[in-house]
Amino acid sequence: MTADRLRRVRDLFDRAHDVPKAARSSFVIREAAGDLTLAEEVISLLEASETDPAGFQSSSPVLVPPTDTDESAGGTALFEPGQVIAGRYEIVRMIGQGGMGQVYEVQDRDLSARVALKTLHASRATAAGFVERLKRETQLARRVAHPNVCRVFDFGVHRSSDGPEGDEGVHFMTMELLRGESLAERLRNGGPMSAAETLSLSEQLLSGLSAAHAAGVVHRDFKPSNVILVPAEGNRVQPVITDFGVARGIGPADSQRTSLTATGVILGTPAYMAPEQVTGGEATPAGDLYSLGLVMYEVLSGELPFAGGSPMSIALKRVAASRPPRLRDKIPDVDRRLERVIARCLERNPEDRFATAADMARALHGERVSLPPRVRGTILRLAGASLLLVLALAAVGYWMGRDSRHGRGGTPLRRPSLTVLRFSSASESAGWIATAARDLLVTQLTASEAFRVVPEESLGAVLDSAGGPPGRTYDSGFLRSLRTGFDINYALIGKCEVLTENGAETIRMEISYNDLESGRTVMTLREEGTSDQMYDLVARCTIRLLETIATGSATGTETAQLRAVFTLSPEAARLYAEGLDALRAFDAEKARALLSEATSRSPSSPQIHAALADAWEALGNQAECCEEVERSFQLSESLPREIRTAIEARHRACANDWHRAVDLRRALFTFFPDEIERGLELAEVQARSGDGGAALATLANVRSSLPHAVLDPRLSLAEANAYESTGDFRKEQAAAEESAALASGLGASLLEAQALRYKGWALYQQGEYDRALKALGDARERFQVAGNRGAAMATLSRMSGPLGALGRYEELRTNCTEIIAYWDRLGNRRGAARARVNLANALDALHRRREAIEVTKEAIASLREVGDSEAEAWATANAGQSALQEGELTEAHGFMEQALAIAKQMKNESIEGDALLNLSSVEIEMGDVEAARESARAAAEIFDRLGLSCWYLAAQTSLAEVERKVGGLAEAEGIARRALARGAGAECFQEAARLQVIVTHILLAKREPGLAHEALDSAMQNLRKGGLDGDAWTSMARARVAAAEGNTKVALEVTRQLLKDLGPDNIEGLGVSFEARLCLGELEILDGRVRDGRRDLAELARDARVKGFKVIEQAARRAIAD
Repeated sequence: MTADRLRRVRDLFDRAHDVPKAARSSFVIREAAGDLTLAEEVISLLEASETDPAGFQSSSPVLVPPTDTDESAGGTALFEPGQVIAGRYEIVRMIGQGGMGQVYEVQDRDLSARVALKTLHASRATAAGFVERLKRETQLARRVAHPNVCRVFDFGVHRSSDGPEGDEGVHFMTMELLRGESLAERLRNGGPMSAAETLSLSEQLLSGLSAAHAAGVVHRDFKPSNVILVPAEGNRVQPVITDFGVARGIGPADSQRTSLTATGVILGTPAYMAPEQVTGGEATPAGDLYSLGLVMYEVLSGELPFAGGSPMSIALKRVAASRPPRLRDKIPDVDRRLERVIARCLERNPEDRFATAADMARALHGERVSLPPRVRGTILRLAGASLLLVLALAAVGYWMGRDSRHGRGGTPLRRPSLTVLRFSSASESAGWIATAARDLLVTQLTASEAFRVVPEESLGAVLDSAGGPPGRTYDSGFLRSLRTGFDINYALIGKCEVLTENGAETIRMEISYNDLESGRTVMTLREEGTSDQMYDLVARCTIRLLETIATGSATGTETAQLRAVFTLSPEAARLYAEGLDALRAFDAEKARALLSEATSRSPSSPQIHAALADAWEALGNQAECCEEVERSFQLSESLPREIRTAIEARHRACANDWHRAVDLRRALFTFFPDEIERGLELAEVQARSGDGGAALATLANVRSSLPHAVLDPRLSLAEANAYESTGDFRKEQAAAEESAALASGLGASLLEAQALRYKGWALYQQGEYDRALKALGDARERFQVAGNRGAAMATLSRMSGPLGALGRYEELRTNCTEIIAYWDRLGNRRGAARARVNLANALDALHRRREAIEVTKEAIASLREVGDSEAEAWATANAGQSALQEGELTEAHGFMEQALAIAKQMKNESIEGDALLNLSSVEIEMGDVEAARESARAAAEIFDRLGLSCWYLAAQTSLAEVERKVGGLAEAEGIARRALARGAGAECFQEAARLQVIVTHILLAKREPGLAHEALDSAMQNLRKGGLDGDAWTSMARARVAAAEGNTKVALEVTRQLLKDLGPDNIEGLGVSFEARLCLGELEILDGRVRDGRRDLAELARDARVKGFKVIEQAARRAIAD
């Protein structure tokens, strides 16, 4: 080192020592003015001087507060097990300690939940502004609610009753409690991960970062030690991002706040910092993605891309280097997609990285993500303070310690079950009061956990058949049906009236408690009070009920929680109650208006937001529904645990976080195993997530654990739904028929209507179109009688399938137009999109294929946006069929591949089989024989496994046709004859006719015209059984049989008539028209009109080549040559 260089190093070193430690690195890099080698030398010396007294000495000592990883804060635990902190948190044990303070596992007495509590070390608490910074961090952290991000709950102070005067107490934060090892520990102990593990891990981490960025939070210290791997179902792990300890808010709202982080301070861990952070630049979401790229690099290779003597020297090498070493130099067979994504994350310029976490996720899935436009000026101004996140509370295990649900040896206890029927009112003015009182009573009884409270919504179908308006009178037969069908022990029947005396209003409430087994009224409760005392009126009734007939009572905490949340202003309560009444009367538009107004009067009410979500859902507006669900979730912290968890489960489902949604529903069923509703809810979310097998396993558990459930029509209805999600339509039909029979016996007309709707769909999928239309028509009629127009429209939509199959296309088109208009008016994008799929089917059948494809594309885009994967898959397959018939093979192939991918992701075998069958048709036309053969075989295996006879025969037809077209006549004949024998008992007339046509062609090729004629006659008989006089395939077969018998004139007449019927629009598809033209050319040559035949075949070969129909082109050229 030269004297000048040594002087520069010493000068910068001495000046840096006068700067607080946290700001030194930034100061040195700035003062080095681009000389990163100088900066690295000085920073290395500064780091050494802190541990080596022989290093350079500074004349002014620097007091350095301990860091989170510093163990200098050791010593005796501040708190002992059993001690209660801040009157709320009972110490369970100390988990660990560091420079920041000590971490404890505690029991939150208010929420009956285990959480983590982290204390603030005294040296930190007395630092200027530090407590305010932590408060700001807590506010920032609470913005982020995501399963891959740990949640911070609260910031508080514990002051000991016997502490000295003026004692400021112990500051602490509470947060979720996680159990698992860090990613850093996993890499240390287990080494690098596979590409598949890295992809799964990265997707989840990106999801968490995306949520943080969307909430306006940048982490700034993302690294393996800040990722906890929580054991999940099976051998999976759920990574959770922790310690947003140096995070900052982004966006205008945060930039206007005073920053609590000192200017020039570099916050974060240098080894994982983005270059702009190292040099003191601005932190943006792109910095987090850079850090994630480093973590992914390390996860795959076991090491970071740069090495150095210290973390800061490593960071400075990243600043100096234009790009990191290539991953393939370390791992030759590295997944190239992962390598490309990581390389883009590690671009030195933030603008050259991914613009968002969502963009990076899309790139991981193979989508092309273009570079964002250069950002002018500042990308995102950062302001605000850092925030602290630590360990996370396990998703739903926060009441694991309670055993009120079980007796000795873990045997589930059976609580008495009851339902609260809608209250009657003596006057219209008291109507909303009756509704509000009834719903409040349900909530209080549910919170007490003394009863299994059966929701009225589950009994809606029975209530509507009770005779007269709901809430009037209930005869003994109706009450017995509640006992018989739903295993309900007791029913509460109430009435309200409003009395006016001297201008003052008084509410009089009367509730009778009825034993459904004996048919007697056990007790009658009467209370009076003013409208603003409604909560107290209902609370007194609840307490008297619990004291009289249950073993428990509502705790003081529960009562306080409910009072705080459910005490509404009279006007908000009225709007809320009237909104609920409108929902139950199926008037979703009126309900939305009332409940929207109620939220403006009481914006912090979680139950109003939840009801408004129901209204939006009934209107089919999933986006607005999910927004209200999210608001309800954010406001649900004070609700009783069962209600709070159910709201969160719905929130997770809205966010397509199916794993978390399933876990929450499973927890509810685990801790309330006597509630069939909890089992049904779990099965529903499992089926919606695409795991129909798990749903069926849950329902089997319900059957075995709750014997009376076998008489409940809701159980078999849920089984029908689960079977539909797996594509097993035969079993769906059986379950739906069982549900319909049980519902009919109970007089539950709406439940019966739902079951009939499932039955109709299952029959349609099995090819029984007339029966399907009858079942769906009966369901629609019942919905219309009940006034449920939305369900009636949904059923009309399902009628589209059998209408199309029966050839009633104009009726189908008219129905679809009506449905689209209805859903568009209500803003139901999902319903309108599904109706457009059916409209496209009608247009296709009416030979308006290009129009059908464009309508389907519009529907697919909407279905993808609303997350309706099943409908998206069917729509995509339909578009492929239309493109195939239009002769656009490449477009058709793309649609089919897309439909197949969606079906596999959903694990829906019926859609998968349909996509494979269509794919086979495209592949054979394109000349890809092996692919066509494999697709047809795979489709046949699926349909055989599902017991779909007609679909199985269709797949065998495709397979036989593949073999025939490539000259494998013996193989093709064997396939066709075996399939015909297999389907002899099924009413699959069109499929059987198509197989017999194939046999006809094979027999002609074998020069056996007599047998060919018999096969053709059998084909025609089957078509007539199916209501058809003939089709293009039988016409071509008839022409060839006539020619083989020496009657070429008849053969030519039949073929020319067929081409005339097909017309310029190719009404049965371009491929069929090509086949007919091939037949004509060959017959012309056979008739001695060689020149005409060769000319027509040459034109066919040219047209087929243009469209990519290779098999037809080759057949035409062979016929010319012969």
